[in-house]
Amino acid sequence: MRRPYQIASREGSAALRQFLAKEGAVLLPMVELIEQGQLAVEALVGQLGQATLEAVLAMSADQVAGPPHPGRPGGAIRRHGAQGGVVALGGQRVRVSKPRLRRKGSGEVAVPAYAVMRNDRGLRERLFVIDGGKALRAAIDAVYGTDNPVQRCRTHKLRNVLGYLPKEMQA
Repeated sequence: MRRPYQIASREGSAALRQFLAKEGAVLLPMVELIEQGQLAVEALVGQLGQATLEAVLAMSADQVAGPPHPGRPGGAIRRHGAQGGVVALGGQRVRVSKPRLRRKGSGEVAVPAYAVMRNDRGLRERLFVIDGGKALRAAIDAVYGTDNPVQRCRTHKLRNVLGYLPKEMQA
């Protein structure tokens, strides 16, 4: 039986990227949704990964040029739209929308985070701590590769072990 999944549009991706840049804590409830199987795990992780990368690029551009503001641009460095780019994440290439910056009278200004993200040495070494769910492990392996260490959360492991003990032995 085929199940229909929601596909995020470009506008939805941009809105998600902006929201995550401001409210990063919103990711925690999504873990529960993944565990319940209500979302396509690969699509969710891919979308969140891309949106997170684009949010980091936007924050990096803000540090160089200041926050975007309506009206006439001011300052020595100005925003000049966005363009497609590719960054490395866990040995994979991910397409992102990269903000463009220009210095008045002298041309392009690099977005610092983009240069770092093009070389994924700093993005490979991570320890993932999960509750033992197979879907989460599969998503981590699919997005970041199988070379990353994954550890079972001690709290979840303890609850699981205690659940097998008789009530009088549980403390």
